[in-house]
Amino acid sequence: MGKPLNLLIVDDVEIDAAAMVAELRRHGFQSQWRRAVTREALLQALEEENWDIVTCDYELSFLTAAEVLETLKEQDREIPLIIVSGKVSVARAAALINAGAFDFVGKAELSRLAPSIERALSKATAEDSRKQAAEALEESERRYRGLVETSQDLIWSMDTESRWAFVNRLAALAILGYQPEEMLGRPASDFHNPEFEGDHLNIMDEILAGREISDYETSFLKKDGSPV
Repeated sequence: MGKPLNLLIVDDVEIDAAAMVAELRRHGFQSQWRRAVTREALLQALEEENWDIVTCDYELSFLTAAEVLETLKEQDREIPLIIVSGKVSVARAAALINAGAFDFVGKAELSRLAPSIERALSKATAEDSRKQAAEALEESERRYRGLVETSQDLIWSMDTESRWAFVNRLAALAILGYQPEEMLGRPASDFHNPEFEGDHLNIMDEILAGREISDYETSFLKKDGSPV
């Protein structure tokens, strides 16, 4: 069974499009393909199908490769675009690649098309995986922030100079009577019960020395001055 490929060909020469499909079949691709020759047809094709690859001639009767690339960007379609054209200067081909096209393949060297598509698909798969991983991490961090921010226990972190770097809002207000904005950046000593200040300094020295502290007691002063 061939490798499935949804291929959109933007080319006004039907025989050239057929030649591309035949070459891809020779390389093991089973293409479901469609040809578009105008911007309207391109937009309709993008709306109706999910395409793996778009190929485009450099210049058609009613459309150019630059316009196809711009249309893909306008439609927010992250589909690899491969320019498949006749004789085009290196400078023009390079300009399109710099603008976002994946590759340029000459119509006289269609044997390069299948390898180019394979590289494009591999890159797209890797980028999708990275995007999914980033989205999963963002969602995990969002849930974590939600749990921390709504916790009734006081959760905080300090920088190496013992200044507040983070404190969860709900507990800071409920336990200490402060909004986090009133605490962040200020020395922790501003909020400590003076009776425990020595213990706190010893603990901070241990932490800065790289030792793990799993359990210790301390005392803060609430906004009204009472200890907690």
